[in-house]
Amino acid sequence: MKSITVLVAGDNEANRRQLSGALTDWGYQAVDAHGGHEACESLTEEGGPRLAVLDSDLTGLSGIEVCRRLKAGGDEQGVYVILVLPNSDRATIQAAAEAGADDFLARPYDHNELKARVRAGTRILELQAKLQAVQEACRTQAARDSVTGLPNRLLFGDRLSEKLKRAKRLGNGLAVLFLDLDQFKLINDTLGHSAGDRLLQAVSERLQATLREMDTIARMGGDEFAMILTDFSDEQAPGIVAGRVLATLCRPFDVDGHEHFITGSMGISIFPTDGEDAETLVRNADIAMYRAKELGSNTFQMFRETMNAAALERMEIEKPLRSALQNGEFDLHYQVRVNLASNEVQGAEALLRWKSPRFGLLLPGRFIKVAEQSGVLQPITGWAIHEACSRNKSWIDAGFRPMDVAVNISPRSFHRLDLVKVVHNRVEESRVAVRNVRRDMIKDLREFEQVVHSALKRTGLDPERLTLEITENTVMNDADATIGILSQLKDTGIRISIDDFGTGYSSLSYLKGLPIDNVKIDCSFIRHVTSDPDDAAIVRTIISMAHSLRLTVTAEGVERLDQLEFLRELSCDEVQGYFISKPVPHDEVLSILRNGLPPLTRLLTNAA
Repeated sequence: MKSITVLVAGDNEANRRQLSGALTDWGYQAVDAHGGHEACESLTEEGGPRLAVLDSDLTGLSGIEVCRRLKAGGDEQGVYVILVLPNSDRATIQAAAEAGADDFLARPYDHNELKARVRAGTRILELQAKLQAVQEACRTQAARDSVTGLPNRLLFGDRLSEKLKRAKRLGNGLAVLFLDLDQFKLINDTLGHSAGDRLLQAVSERLQATLREMDTIARMGGDEFAMILTDFSDEQAPGIVAGRVLATLCRPFDVDGHEHFITGSMGISIFPTDGEDAETLVRNADIAMYRAKELGSNTFQMFRETMNAAALERMEIEKPLRSALQNGEFDLHYQVRVNLASNEVQGAEALLRWKSPRFGLLLPGRFIKVAEQSGVLQPITGWAIHEACSRNKSWIDAGFRPMDVAVNISPRSFHRLDLVKVVHNRVEESRVAVRNVRRDMIKDLREFEQVVHSALKRTGLDPERLTLEITENTVMNDADATIGILSQLKDTGIRISIDDFGTGYSSLSYLKGLPIDNVKIDCSFIRHVTSDPDDAAIVRTIISMAHSLRLTVTAEGVERLDQLEFLRELSCDEVQGYFISKPVPHDEVLSILRNGLPPLTRLLTNAA
């Protein structure tokens, strides 16, 4: 820091020149000032000298008074002052220190002593500069995302608060946009976090190119970004911007020589309609974003108050749901199926119920999605499989005719299928990525198989008496990969059924390649099967095709006798629905097995 400029202030011009010359010889730049006012003005102007040698006896303002003014003004320039005192008595030194002098010299002094004091001052200024640089770096690090360089959550909050003050004062438009990248976890899981970071950097660059310089873009953490839009008069503007953001994300990203495709889900809240403070606007934009994710990828949602109610309900359900299994709050109800050829109970479908102390008896529609999102569905599924196996074994051991019990398997149990499809389509060149996803898929499958094996082994149930039901749409996510998974499951001896058949976009020809035993016609086709020729034709075709492939057919949602008689005419194998029996607790299943289903038994016999 030898290039530092030193101010020499004194009333004696000859002394100033002599001292300035010495400083120049020592490698410093020297400037001089006559009188206290000139010295004070020079030291307080921007870019002025950083070190000063001041005579205490200056005209106009004394050296001590100059120190006081620098101290009173905050000394923003960080000037180091060496005060030249007339003597070294304690009172004089104390006055200089209290005025804010950093060091002092008492007359008479020699140049070696002054040189040492100036060198010490220079070193202190160097250390102060380094400390300020470190502090600034820490402030930057605390306020900036280390991967993208964008403002982080902390700085985003500060800027939003400031922009809100301005919007309230001027009446300008302000909106908060939340963006979550869809399927970003796939990149991290398959290609590693380094590739994921490079993708995040590329995303941030596109976002900055899409929005205005006056708008704020921040990375909130993980794969979430947030934006602040200001100074718009049309409330449609945030939606237009969101559309542009989603459009720019649709273009492929080049990371390490491979093309990657991602989409986003966005939520928007607008001041003051959706909130008048930063916390409310952020929360509501986040709620709207999660609603967009529920509706599918590559879309945005404007916040609505009904979303808030749904989000609050989710939060209220999630906490007790996490402990519900441990607390023994789940139960299974069973809806029996009847074989139309023998008029006997063929089996039962196990349907999950949550006996919540707070909410009462809840059907799966109220809590399954929350269970999936909160990561507790897999242990619940494992419990349901074991409980269903245990109950069925107890009925068989009680001497009743052996039947099968069916358990619905959530699409999340097959979530890796969709990842494999994405990797094949979007990261085609990355064979490592494909292998990694398939490895994880196999790991998930083995864990699920262990759950099934454990339930069968611990209960002693014959595997043929357990049926796993998966929906048609789950199968069609990747029919080819599904065959491998279902084959391994079927190799355990259990039965496989396709639930809700007819609601997806599959071709009946796919059935011939699937290792399944049964298809269940969705209730939407059964509801009007006796009055709608199209529904009747669909049901007839499904039954005929399934039988040609040696599959049994179950019709769901049978609620009337005319529906049952129509299905019998089509040689449908089994029926299930409220006309047969509503879902009942396990003790009522025992009553059905003992006593039949009057008056259904008589109706079935007459219909036959």
